[in-house]
Amino acid sequence: MADQPVESSFAAQISRVVASSFSNASEQDFKEVVKTIWYSEENLVETLSFVISHRLEGDDQKRRLLYMVERFRRFGCVTQNKKKALRDFVQEWSHLQPDHVDARSMRLVEDHRLEEMACSWGLNEDLSARLQEVLRFQTRHYADTVGSRNGYSEAEPE
Repeated sequence: MADQPVESSFAAQISRVVASSFSNASEQDFKEVVKTIWYSEENLVETLSFVISHRLEGDDQKRRLLYMVERFRRFGCVTQNKKKALRDFVQEWSHLQPDHVDARSMRLVEDHRLEEMACSWGLNEDLSARLQEVLRFQTRHYADTVGSRNGYSEAEPE
């Protein structure tokens, strides 16, 4: 079982997505990574821990991964337990956040051309340009077609 993250398609896909600029990631990999963050019932923290510890090269790739997880864990389609587990994972790696942000990045935030969350991770790009590719997958209708627990089904009375 310990070898599973090594073979995980999610591990390979998220490694490719954060390997360089988000704009360079393939649309297919990006969509699959986001849908996995939102809907997978597997232990993503185990896989993410493996990826960040063994597959990623340098702090920039790790920061992109952490920002991406932090950004997408906040959507309403994510279960409360998964939100907490992913939040705890990100907090475990918060030491990678820079102590201060450069002036250029701050100007981008002030001009609304960079999300503050991305800036807090020391990134000069965010995920806003890629959101249109995945927003349809976070709807209640799509979540119901997935057939797994989701944040919307948690909110419904039993």
